[in-house]
Amino acid sequence: MTTTEITERLFESINTRELDDVAALLTDDTVFYFPKTAPLEGKRRIITFFKVLFRKFPSLSFSIGRVIANESMAAVEWTNHGTLKDNTPYANAGVTVIEVNEGVITYMSDTFKDTGLF
Repeated sequence: MTTTEITERLFESINTRELDDVAALLTDDTVFYFPKTAPLEGKRRIITFFKVLFRKFPSLSFSIGRVIANESMAAVEWTNHGTLKDNTPYANAGVTVIEVNEGVITYMSDTFKDTGLF
């Protein structure tokens, strides 16, 4: 798979909440930087993070705008929308930087516009 295909598969798997598919794209050494949290290191911690995120946002869907990619890195511009547990609407926009090595994601870093909920 190309870096762009891996990136698209990641967001599709997040949207469908298929965490086994997300895990298959990560390694035990993958590092994920998410605003206002310590770096998440390793597949298990990253998957735990998504489980917590999905509890906070029972509905959350990402739409990819642009992907700028080469053989080993991608920058993904996205928007998302959903609802919090109390049915409060939520929407945001941001960029995720992804590094790929030998067909798996080794690095992710999120930057987004509204960090008020985190």
